[in-house]
Amino acid sequence: MNSKVNIRSYNKGDEYAHVDLMWNSSKHIRNIQYWKWVNSDLWGHAPIIKYATFEKIIIGSYVIHPIELFFNNKIIKSGFATQVLVHSQYRNLSIIRNLNTSIVDSCAEKSIDFIFGFPNDSIWNVNLRLFEWHNAGRIKYLKLDINQSYKLKSEKNAFFLQESELCMLDKFISEIDNARNKDIVNYRVTIDWFKWRFFHNPLQYYKVICVEHNNDIHGVLVLKNYHKNGGLVGHIVYIEITCVNYDTVVSLMRKAFDYFESIGISEVTLWKTDNDWIMKCLKKIGFIFTNYYTNFGIRNIGMKDIDCIPDVGKWNISMSNSDAF
Repeated sequence: MNSKVNIRSYNKGDEYAHVDLMWNSSKHIRNIQYWKWVNSDLWGHAPIIKYATFEKIIIGSYVIHPIELFFNNKIIKSGFATQVLVHSQYRNLSIIRNLNTSIVDSCAEKSIDFIFGFPNDSIWNVNLRLFEWHNAGRIKYLKLDINQSYKLKSEKNAFFLQESELCMLDKFISEIDNARNKDIVNYRVTIDWFKWRFFHNPLQYYKVICVEHNNDIHGVLVLKNYHKNGGLVGHIVYIEITCVNYDTVVSLMRKAFDYFESIGISEVTLWKTDNDWIMKCLKKIGFIFTNYYTNFGIRNIGMKDIDCIPDVGKWNISMSNSDAF
């Protein structure tokens, strides 16, 4: 490689070359509509995007989505790190290192306290050894066989929510936000975020289930379907409930299982931290841990007391944070 590899920020029009890089680097289907959707500012701020270029061709990318987190009654400026991509013909450690250095510098300029994310195995050890990431734990992968576990009964009303009915979630989201456990790291969910995340994704189809009682929404569950090893699998992307109530969980799951069965799904999967009463309910229903997990890491940038940020067990994390990225 005689010419020099340069690192620069995003310019308008780069999205098309970025999509080409996505196609080279991943088996997932991507298009320009997806790029515009995923790089929206609905997390809270415009993304920070860095490119590695060789002879003016984009051969690498790194994206950080600035997000405000809430912990111990404080607002923390964080950055959600999405996948580092390098074109298959140009992969070497120096490109990844330069992308990393540039994006960390840009995050520091924007007073971002730390980066967090779910690095895959191909980059995880590199992040730990070379790029000062901290191993903050693992998010566990659960599954359930409906044919063996589907014996749920509940009196509460569960129904599918349409985008035109999103106003029904106004009070629910407000209650969830006000009732956050201050000892757990949380991010703020808004109606606009919910609409963007689950109704406007141009490539993914989600089903939103709600449980209603006395004209109030008490719980929300979001589902998706995907193919694995020739079969169709049901996946729970997001679950949130206003108060501790086992029957609400059962009502949501019963509606989800009815839907999954109707399209020929028997295996249901879920990523979740084992840190709350909802996990206990899921185990009681029949979900079991598997040997699979996803890495969770933090890379400090400008936070003096980074040790106060807990490991993954005290984060309110679901696949709604990373499922689409």
